[in-house]
Amino acid sequence: MSGGGGILFSMEDTPKVGERVDVRLTYEDYAALPDERGRYQLIEGDLFVTPSPSTGHQRVSRNLGLVLAAFVKEHRLGAVFYAPIDVIVSRDTVVVPDIVFLGRDRMHLVSERGIEGGPDLVVEILSPKTRRMDRITKMRLYANAGVREYWLVDPKAQTIEAFALERGAWVLRAALAEREVLTSALLPGLEIALGDVFAPDV
Repeated sequence: MSGGGGILFSMEDTPKVGERVDVRLTYEDYAALPDERGRYQLIEGDLFVTPSPSTGHQRVSRNLGLVLAAFVKEHRLGAVFYAPIDVIVSRDTVVVPDIVFLGRDRMHLVSERGIEGGPDLVVEILSPKTRRMDRITKMRLYANAGVREYWLVDPKAQTIEAFALERGAWVLRAALAEREVLTSALLPGLEIALGDVFAPDV
């Protein structure tokens, strides 16, 4: 491993899945990393590597994302992006949410690198390895970035928690399960049945 502006990791140095690397990095270091293994996220200079999501995780992401994207497209509200997509919060923080929505007034944040700032809505689908980060670290980062709504989706419990940012702090607006329907002040008219989100393929 070398510092400065050169190559940060050799193939032998590439972090393994689940491993935290104790080197303070920047976006430039992050962008230079090899992409053969896992998913990288850079949080306040620390690099985290997580395994690829489970099939259950991806099923939920697809089901929710399709409904959200169709609604946004129909009403010409902005754009929906799916992981992997870099949300560049600062020079030393780059996170990869599962789903994000940007309204038309935030479309200027979309660049070739990713999304340069906080989207309007971030959706994180919980997994055993990311649960703590999603509930604590990322909640703080997203609040600081001005994200307006944050949905935490739990495939195992089949629940969704919807938070709204008010005066810089998250307020729980809905904790939903089973046959309940998710709505959003950010997207008036949107209704997502939880049964559809957690429905099996067959």
